[in-house]
Parts: sequence; C-alpha cells; structure tokens
Amino acid sequence: MNKVAIVLTLMMILGACIVLINTRIKTKTIVYGNDGLYGGIILQANGSTTETIQLKDVSNRSLNTKVELKVRRGTVYLELLDDKGQPTSSLVATPGKPALSKGYLVADVSSVVKYRITAIEAQNIEYSFIINDSD
Repeated sequence: MNKVAIVLTLMMILGACIVLINTRIKTKTIVYGNDGLYGGIILQANGSTTETIQLKDVSNRSLNTKVELKVRRGTVYLELLDDKGQPTSSLVATPGKPALSKGYLVADVSSVVKYRITAIEAQNIEYSFIINDSD
C-alpha cells in the first residue's frame, strides 16, 4: 500500500469512530438511589442507552413509578420498560418544559428494572424515579 492509501484508510476508520461516538451517550450516567427514590444526571448526550437498576425482592412484578425529567439544552426522551425491554410509558422534556409522568416498570426474575434514555444534542439531563411495589 502506498502512503496515500494508508492515510485515506486511517481517515475512514477515524471518521467511523467519530460517528459511533456521536451516536452514543457521551458521559457516564450517575445513578443514585435508596428506598424507592432513584435518579440520574447526564452532562452531555446524543444518542440512546438502556440503563438498569438492581432492586431487592421484587422479581417478576410490576412497580408503580413516578418520573420527573429535565434538560437544559436539546431534547430528551425517557421510556420505562417491561421485563422484555418494551416501553410501558414514555415522556419527553425540552428546555423550560420538564416532564412528569406516572407509569410502571417491570422487574425481571433477577429484580432488575430497565429504562431507556434517548437524547438529541442534550445537555444537563436530570431525572428521578419514585418506585413503589404495587403488590
């Protein structure tokens, strides 16, 4: 291979990496929680991710969930998921228009619940859950 071909190949690989990076959440979600109150903070995001919360002794149960979602810039969607990864409820927030919703999460056999966040050029995302065992 000549030098031009090598440089072009490296540029294409780098370009592909940049595209992949730009379609994912760019910063680690900080998930906190205790006794039914859980939440997260994402500083900057563009893309989608599914997060999990490990609960105790709630396997295969529907859990009543209240959600609050805020974003300073961009648009962010949050979906509560069932044990198969299908949405049970969703909400959207934009700057100055926080979202509140009630829905439910479904714990799997390991007492894990899932939710999905999709962000479009978003900054300073904050969300919180109040999870109650509906049984």
